[in-house]
Amino acid sequence: MIKAVIFDFDGLMIDTESLWFDAYYSVAKEEFGIEIKIEEFALAVGISEVPYLELIEKQVGHPIDRPSFLEKTTRFFKENVQSIQPREGVEEYLQYAKTNNLSIGLATSSTLDWVEKFLKQFNFYYYFSVIKTYDIVGTKKPNPKVYLEALKGLGVRASEAIAFEDSLNGYKAATGAGIHTIVVPNRLTQYINFPQGTPSIPSMASVELKKFL
Repeated sequence: MIKAVIFDFDGLMIDTESLWFDAYYSVAKEEFGIEIKIEEFALAVGISEVPYLELIEKQVGHPIDRPSFLEKTTRFFKENVQSIQPREGVEEYLQYAKTNNLSIGLATSSTLDWVEKFLKQFNFYYYFSVIKTYDIVGTKKPNPKVYLEALKGLGVRASEAIAFEDSLNGYKAATGAGIHTIVVPNRLTQYINFPQGTPSIPSMASVELKKFL
């Protein structure tokens, strides 16, 4: 019996991952006149900025001023993230879980101050009884620790929970903790090759939460 639902944050609840692609794409086009392919950019999701920069340098044909480029992409991201909205169906999932007395947790590689800001902005904060972040547990996905800590905080076994993720590292972390995991890819992570048979839905608006319970 499912007693708890655990959500990822970036890319799943708000699509910051695709926004980072937009930032790199925009600056690379403006600076070097190149167009980054989203399917190539997606391969480095959740690793670091280094593969992104190497992808651009390969396309440009020479090393670039990395600090300057990152400064410009970060500025683009910060300006545009202010108007970001929750992904479709997220609020309905939270409402259904709350109404049906499911415990709700959050497990993310982001920091607490980052996720709290948006959860409060969207009035989602009160839904969560447990929030586990990188700065709390000390490790990032694909390490399953953030999910194991979430399970502990929720007081449920892995078999009593279901997780929702958008990235491969997140999927590995959740399944590594023994949790049945549904992938909800975003505009960027839809290009990632997940293991064959990975449960997946196009968006939370396309399938009601009760279908998984």
